[in-house]
Amino acid sequence: MSTHIVADVENISSRLAIIKKGQIIFNGAIKDLLEQSKGFVWSGTVTMDQYMDLSQKCKITSNIVEKEHHYLRILSKDKPGKNFTEIIPNLEEAYLKMVGEEVI
Repeated sequence: MSTHIVADVENISSRLAIIKKGQIIFNGAIKDLLEQSKGFVWSGTVTMDQYMDLSQKCKITSNIVEKEHHYLRILSKDKPGKNFTEIIPNLEEAYLKMVGEEVI
């Protein structure tokens, strides 16, 4: 099966292959892909100004806006700010890390 829908993969299989530019860049268990992405996903709350700055520097994978705050999940090699904590990556974030040209 070939799909771009992450939920399909999570619900159907325990293994996957990722192809980029015609080359297989990952072939293995989903748990192994998730393991390779540990240390690259961060969660934190920022103001609108901080959000604008981070959106230029990092790959934001989730943004929930509540009043004047943004609750973010970010893909980054380094901790993006003092109010961020490392979190467990989901499959979409692991995929984005794997296919990304470069994680900032």
